[in-house]
Amino acid sequence: MDEAASASRKATTECRNRPTSEDLPTQVDYDLRSEVESRIARTLGRVGPSMLLCSASESVAFFCGSMTSMPAVRVFALYAGVALVINFLLQLFAFTALLTLDSRRSAPSASQGDDSDDRRPMLEPAEGSTSPELDVSAEAEQTDSSNAPWLYQFVSRVLAPFILNRFVRPLLVIILLAWICFCIAIIPTNLKIGLDQRLAMPLGSYELDYFDAVAKYLAVGPPVYFVVTRGHPYNTLEGQNDVCNSVECYNTSLLAQINSAAKFPDYYRVAAPATSWVDDFFDWTDAPLTYQCCRVYRNDSTTFCPPSDTKGNCTSCPVVDRRPYPENFTQYLPFFLRQNPDKACPKG
Repeated sequence: MDEAASASRKATTECRNRPTSEDLPTQVDYDLRSEVESRIARTLGRVGPSMLLCSASESVAFFCGSMTSMPAVRVFALYAGVALVINFLLQLFAFTALLTLDSRRSAPSASQGDDSDDRRPMLEPAEGSTSPELDVSAEAEQTDSSNAPWLYQFVSRVLAPFILNRFVRPLLVIILLAWICFCIAIIPTNLKIGLDQRLAMPLGSYELDYFDAVAKYLAVGPPVYFVVTRGHPYNTLEGQNDVCNSVECYNTSLLAQINSAAKFPDYYRVAAPATSWVDDFFDWTDAPLTYQCCRVYRNDSTTFCPPSDTKGNCTSCPVVDRRPYPENFTQYLPFFLRQNPDKACPKG
């Protein structure tokens, strides 16, 4: 019995003297946020050279393609080459800066307390203790860094720390946002719909002369028609003055307003003054006798003389103030509409 009691007291004493978790050396929490920049710098140092070489080779290939004589291919190659360069810069600066900011935001820190214990990826050993695995990885990392090529060392030690600087990252984001806003602002003014047909032709193509002539002499833009509604009294003097733009027409007529707007093309979008068939009709009726325009028979002023009659039996149409009489307006109008302009009568 004495031996059993002595063994029990000995076991109880050993259990009481056994160190608890509170007596063990405390472990220092690993702050993941403090290592974000270094980890991204190492990652960028590994993939940065390959990104640079790949982007440079593709850009050079497209820039070489821009030496072709076809304008369309040259423009495409230039745009593609510049786009690859800009894409590389965005990946190197914008994406890296945004990734670093997001990683620092989502990474736990040592000051978050015990709630973040389950999110810590690793723990550093306590002071005075050693961890063979950490020592081996640190030595391997130092060895890899010292034996790495100069491009890797430049990206990981110079370029990446510069991009990840606390002042450079917001500045890069501001510059990129300003550039995006600038590109959006110039789209409505400088972006043209469609492709110029001359760009698809080689420089020595015979069709370039044709397209140049079309662009030079027919570059008037889309036609615009101002239509007067049905029922306007063209056979009256007031009705004619409301739409014409010749002698004795109103300053507030339709043609006068359009011609006034043509003086401000940037505001009204009217490139040139408009023409009216009413003014052409007045010129047709008041044309000299040498032109075979509006003519009537000498012995019958109510009968129209066709242009085919060249026997000298015709005379000019009766007009007053360079306009036909109101009763003759509707009589001469069908002949004016049927007669095509030619050398004999350019006002048809």
